[in-house]
Amino acid sequence: SDLGAQIPCCSLSRVRAYGSLDSLGQSNVEMRKMGPDCDGVLFLTYAMLVSARSRDPNALSDPNASRFGQVFTWLTAKNSSPDGKGEGLICFDEAHKAKNLDQNTKVARLVDLLQSRCPGC
Repeated sequence: SDLGAQIPCCSLSRVRAYGSLDSLGQSNVEMRKMGPDCDGVLFLTYAMLVSARSRDPNALSDPNASRFGQVFTWLTAKNSSPDGKGEGLICFDEAHKAKNLDQNTKVARLVDLLQSRCPGC
């Protein structure tokens, strides 16, 4: 309702559980805002994007272990794009925090990885 549009919105910071956001769906109060198809706008901070339960780099894309994994899985779960690489829109507020890829910060690496794994977004 803040946007003044009929687009479902959800804040990842209010989704306390890890796991596929689509599977949390109707069992999670915040995800219920996205409706039965779990489609809409997902808001998250850069700190949220890099947060994880595990430090294992192999668990990065696992929605049960990392917020990056949750976002990546959510973007590609109902993929109808012909190339199979995600469909949606990724908007970064304060994008200057991720612009310096050469400085190799965790935020910059994950933003770059999300964009390269989801070229249709």
